[in-house]
Amino acid sequence: MAIRISGIVRAARTVQGRLQHGIPEWERTAFLADAAEQVRAIDMVLDDLGACVEDLPVPSQRAYAVLRAAAAMTPDVLPLSDTTAPVVKPLRIPGLVGALRAQLGRLATQPDGEATVEQVQRTSAAHAERVRAICAEERAAPSGLPKPSAQAFGMLAWLAVPENTECYARQHALAMQYLEPVLLAASPGRILRLTFEPGRNVHALRKRGRLLTLKLSVGYLAAAPSDFADLAEAFVQRDALPPALGARYRAFHGSEPSAAVIRAVDELWRPSAEQAGGRTYNLDVIFRRLNAAYFEGRMARPQLVWEASLSSRRFGTYTAAGDRVVIDARLDDPAVPEFVAECVLFHELLHKHYGTPEVAGRRRVHPPHFKQHELEHPRFEESERWLAALAAGERAPLD
Repeated sequence: MAIRISGIVRAARTVQGRLQHGIPEWERTAFLADAAEQVRAIDMVLDDLGACVEDLPVPSQRAYAVLRAAAAMTPDVLPLSDTTAPVVKPLRIPGLVGALRAQLGRLATQPDGEATVEQVQRTSAAHAERVRAICAEERAAPSGLPKPSAQAFGMLAWLAVPENTECYARQHALAMQYLEPVLLAASPGRILRLTFEPGRNVHALRKRGRLLTLKLSVGYLAAAPSDFADLAEAFVQRDALPPALGARYRAFHGSEPSAAVIRAVDELWRPSAEQAGGRTYNLDVIFRRLNAAYFEGRMARPQLVWEASLSSRRFGTYTAAGDRVVIDARLDDPAVPEFVAECVLFHELLHKHYGTPEVAGRRRVHPPHFKQHELEHPRFEESERWLAALAAGERAPLD
């Protein structure tokens, strides 16, 4: 018969809420002491009854685990509330999208000129600085702009770095080398204009008079020659895409190098506060456990974030550019066992550990030694069943 101790679930929810919003520095010691006291009080009741945690109802067991995890934290890993963060309020700055369009147009029509690259870099830097000055004056942030303007600012700020502008020009030339002959063979007499645009799901080919415009996601700024060759072949065979080609095409779109560029641009306008402490699980606690068990405690801690904006079948990403791991907030749920979030975080840490080697001209996102290392986790296969169920919209895997 289950033993009931009133208040456990309510106390856990309070702890989760405080972790989610951050703990002021002056309250850290008191917060940890309160969590430890609640755990001690529950343990005392269980001892008096000659019972154990497993005798509690399942919701109370999970709540107890939340309280125990909070009590085990140290002050330096608690999420800190940011009372000095800029006020994010609606903001409008006319002309940002047009300014970006002008700079991308210059790189598309005069991509090889050193003077053009330098001019785009300087002009982009001036636009980005103007936006920052307006935000400072209005006590606002770029994230308060309408999304098209915010994305335009992020791209302009990214182009303001000389190495990034040079990367754009270099990748533009590489893409044209593979795509121009294929696309113009299918549309003779036209001129191809190619741009890389902010966002993940950008892939548009349009005909306007003699002009053929192709917009690709900035993720293609990380593409290897083989990725552009696959894209060119995909255009040729788009009506009957061979499975192997389709698999390579999708693999690049879901790859870490592509995601890294997308996030590098997005992080220039999105709020970037770290949120390792979730409603149910704390990524920092899980990271320390994984680091000790699988990396000999030598891995430098990346930025750890719970986020609710990943795709239905994608539960985590690692971005090398910002050394940032994002875990889907669907896993931060008492109904999902902690080992599922742990295995996803382990997978993303392996991306950090191994990088993305190139073998025979192709990027290997999951090389053999990566997969062997991942299989060392004793609950890997069980977590895969949970992830498949969650991706299918189910609450738990079928037994």
